[in-house]
Amino acid sequence: MADTAHSEPVDSADEEYLEYRPMEPWPIAALILGLASVSAFIVHVLLLVPILGVFASGVALLRIAREPGKPGRLLALAGLSLSLFCIAGSVSRTMSTEAMLARQARPVAQRFLELLQAQHPEEALLLHLPPDYRRPVDSDLWVFFRNDIEARTELQKFVANPGVRMLLALGDKARVRFLYTRAADYDGRTGQADCWFAVTFTDTDGRKKTLIFTLLMERKPTQDADLSPWRVRDFAVGPKSS
Repeated sequence: MADTAHSEPVDSADEEYLEYRPMEPWPIAALILGLASVSAFIVHVLLLVPILGVFASGVALLRIAREPGKPGRLLALAGLSLSLFCIAGSVSRTMSTEAMLARQARPVAQRFLELLQAQHPEEALLLHLPPDYRRPVDSDLWVFFRNDIEARTELQKFVANPGVRMLLALGDKARVRFLYTRAADYDGRTGQADCWFAVTFTDTDGRKKTLIFTLLMERKPTQDADLSPWRVRDFAVGPKSS
């Protein structure tokens, strides 16, 4: 009877139990990081999450390939797919956002320089101010700057800037050309674009010179939805790089 008991076949459930291999943490980590990768769409710096997801998935798949039959391959593949999708989507979204910011900022920057060339520093100054604090451009604008001490002081400080003073002096004798937008960025609320322009003119010695005018453009939500959210946050002029 004892021999008969020992010769009985092993139940299939017992075989599965004996062949069971515990899952390593790498496939689980890959899936968790893949699911968390959607955070890269919210904050660009969190692009590190899907990158770590790709790394964890790669380690998991490599270890599984070395030991066929080890569980977790589907989890690792799912984590890898999610991470790659989020990387591609986040990068694509960032690039399209930067292109949109550059496209929107350029006309405002160009208008700022045109106003200075046309001898309208008071209107150019308005583009330097936050949109919600700008006065309307009308016949009373000069009266406001003349009678308001704080506004007059701000205008005097503005026209004393070397770049502003240069364009006011050159007027239409200068040729202003847009070069490119060197950088554009968006943090979820504030957008920025760094626009570069070349200002070419003939100096008093008859020599042609070119200076670079850079304008840091800023876009923030306004209280009045009808206002353009863009302003010239900062600007500078310097020699053309060789």
